[in-house]
Amino acid sequence: MSSEPSQNHLETGHQFIEGAIEEAIEEADLFLTFLEEQIKLGSTAPAKTELMPADEQPSSLEDDTFLTDWL
Repeated sequence: MSSEPSQNHLETGHQFIEGAIEEAIEEADLFLTFLEEQIKLGSTAPAKTELMPADEQPSSLEDDTFLTDWL
């Protein structure tokens, strides 16, 4: 049959997509579990947070970048 290789290719593609979806769901579940644990511990900040020194941070008056999105 000439449609057999095509059907096999579709099944393989379908299995690949199902596997990718299952893996994404597992990863999302692990991430949500991690977030729940962090919330229970009272910390939602990432472990590595880099802050600019105070003299390099723009003051609230200097930082008007949010306005450019609306204009």
